[in-house]
Amino acid sequence: MEEQQIIVQMGRASMVTGELIFKLLYFAFSKGYEWYKDRGANMQFTGEADWNKFMATADQKEVQKLLSNEVNLEALKRELGQYGIGFSFYTHDGGATTLAFNLKDKSIVEHAFKDLLDGIKRDPVGFNERNLKTEKNRTPEEKLKYYKQMEQEKIKDLKVNLNTKNFQKEPPHNVYKGGMEK
Repeated sequence: MEEQQIIVQMGRASMVTGELIFKLLYFAFSKGYEWYKDRGANMQFTGEADWNKFMATADQKEVQKLLSNEVNLEALKRELGQYGIGFSFYTHDGGATTLAFNLKDKSIVEHAFKDLLDGIKRDPVGFNERNLKTEKNRTPEEKLKYYKQMEQEKIKDLKVNLNTKNFQKEPPHNVYKGGMEK
């Protein structure tokens, strides 16, 4: 009889202990999750950041759409990086690029755009040489598009004889084709 009471009391004690351990684990995980969520929302960025991480912060954002033509965005990235503000670029499929930055940094970004435009006005030739897209600083998609276009131009210049499978360049139009001239 005493043995049964001891077993029942041990069972009750272990049930209470297990319940306390589960409550403690729940409390610890919930506090850890809140801390992690708050840490991510209050993160401060300097320089260029990942688009999704930057947009997940709690600060208000200003988003501007930029058309990327022949001038690459490296000059703008360098200019914004000098001011130590957080920003992010997102490139869309159509070639447009979106710039996102914190709303509190709007005046700094406007100043960076102004400095960039002043640099273009002072030395337009030098700016073009430094910032125009060349084969080295193009993205892989741009390189692929460029080389496809070059190959299409080369294909237009070739004349194909399907029977012999000989590839020849078309002769210039002003060359005599009938053999030797007399």
